Amino acid sequence: NAEYMGIITVFTPFTFRGEPRVLQLVALGKKQHDEDIMAQILAQKDRQTSQKVVVVGGGLIGVTTAYYLRKEGHDVTVIEQGNAVGMETSFANGGIICPSLTKPWANPDMPRMLWHSLTSNDSPVKFNFSIFLMPQFWRWGPLYLMNCTPKSTERNTQRLFNLAKYSTKSYLELLRAHPEILQCDQTSRGSLQLYKSDAPFTKAKKQAAILSSFGCPVSPLEPKAIVELEPTLKSQEESLVGAVFSEMDTNGDAHKFTTQLAQICQQDGVKFLFNTQVKSLKVDNDQVRAIETADGEIQADYFVVAAGNHTPSLAKTIGVNVPIFPVKGYSITIAVDDAHAPQVNVIDDASKIYVTRLGNSLRVSGCAELVGYDFSIDSSRTDVLLNGVKRLLNNDQLDGTTARYWTGLRPVAPDDVPFVGPSDKYKNLYLNCGHGSKGFTLSCGSAKMVADIIANRPSEVNIEDYATDRFSIRYTMRKLQAAIAGLPKPQVEPISVPFANRFTLSPAETVGTPIGPVASVAAVTSTSTLFVDFLLGVF
Repeated sequence: NAEYMGIITVFTPFTFRGEPRVLQLVALGKKQHDEDIMAQILAQKDRQTSQKVVVVGGGLIGVTTAYYLRKEGHDVTVIEQGNAVGMETSFANGGIICPSLTKPWANPDMPRMLWHSLTSNDSPVKFNFSIFLMPQFWRWGPLYLMNCTPKSTERNTQRLFNLAKYSTKSYLELLRAHPEILQCDQTSRGSLQLYKSDAPFTKAKKQAAILSSFGCPVSPLEPKAIVELEPTLKSQEESLVGAVFSEMDTNGDAHKFTTQLAQICQQDGVKFLFNTQVKSLKVDNDQVRAIETADGEIQADYFVVAAGNHTPSLAKTIGVNVPIFPVKGYSITIAVDDAHAPQVNVIDDASKIYVTRLGNSLRVSGCAELVGYDFSIDSSRTDVLLNGVKRLLNNDQLDGTTARYWTGLRPVAPDDVPFVGPSDKYKNLYLNCGHGSKGFTLSCGSAKMVADIIANRPSEVNIEDYATDRFSIRYTMRKLQAAIAGLPKPQVEPISVPFANRFTLSPAETVGTPIGPVASVAAVTSTSTLFVDFLLGVF
């Protein structure tokens, strides 16, 4: 019988990350109720849900974060040091959105590949000894190697896939919501990972089984089925032993997507401050108060740092450690006609070359170089990409003279899983960084996670898997305490002992007797074992 309704905001005695947990109730009222009171209630609701948020970084991650925060009704400002959005890592990356390619770069094969690169000019992975002089590398490198174990790889694969699946769904929803604006050359109908020898293909099928158990539809294919699916690979049929196909994967031009989404954000009221250099963060106790720029301070209720490779240096100004290291990659963009353009994403496992069609162009990407902050283009590396795609598609007509060459630095976390969520030191500081080579794949999902957390709303993925402090001692102790709390308590039976023998039990009387000290020792031993297992699991 209610003739209008409103929202009442109630502060409960419970807290979430130091903030009062807000309970919103639907209030039903009748006309005889004072409409002014209801207006005050609605105004109070608006004041509590709309916050001023500053996002540092105008790349793909920063812009998607701004979009989802604005959808929540927040007053959002994006600070970008360049003169436009998406001009660094987002500019000409691989353009592939692949939940099936969520095996982390921190895996058991990578140390061997790094060692092999010392004697091979064609190795897709390389490093320069100059990185050993960088303190940032020593904060990152040991943690990375500790994650190159089979157990860590499987755990991080699941974390990446969960976020990638959520993100891909969000990306497609976003495209459908703005079909008139978001035209980013999405053409792919899945991904094919090609294998030319038995051992890697056997590993790939095992990885496919793991992904299938997580809910990713992947299928091993024989050479004939590969060519039926993608005719441009006809020349490779005899050299292939198999492939893994995923229909879940798609593609798009990340720069176009970022630029067009920024236009949508601006039309919806998001402010962009270009050519603005962030100097430091200003804090008061356990909160960030403002961002200091060359033009003065900018204050807000919440701050989200989504600055990619620039995040560690900015976070360091307030004592927050973010172990990210840049990994250099290359891409070339070549004009192509329909007859020679693959309809699915094609990945050559041996050379680690990624090929996708973007409109009337091919985007060919690959290589991983640990060379610090070096943006120079090595022609020998781009030649590897150009010759590789010509061989793969059997097309010598691909014109390298008119191709566009590019290099970018991927911000990689030690476990190749991004840092998404609140800082452990400052309750209004959030991070969204460290996406590595999977930035496009994970962008929408991680941005929605940030919006969910700020709104005190449960996310569709487990936010603890992407904790920003997961390489800190505090995180280790927090997990250890939770594990200990879950241990079964030892059951101690009361012992009936005559008074005269209370302090002199015979050996026969003590056999199998669960007295207190023995039970306590057993509990400590169990806890110690759990602690060792936990550390091995983390690292």
